[in-house]
Amino acid sequence: MYLHRDCLEPFLKEESGAVTTDWVVLTGAAFLLAAAVVVGVRSQAVGVGDEVDATLESANLPVIGGL
Repeated sequence: MYLHRDCLEPFLKEESGAVTTDWVVLTGAAFLLAAAVVVGVRSQAVGVGDEVDATLESANLPVIGGL
């Protein structure tokens, strides 16, 4: 199938789909950035949680009234 340059030129100059393409690219980039932040925060939160757990496990608390 041979396409003439005259047939392709109007298609290549059309910009109505450019906004959609920009929106998809920007949304994908925002999603990836948010996912990277979530992964980073999650790993730090797990580390802090483990430290708190270890501190509470090793704490010597007095027994109050037989509880």
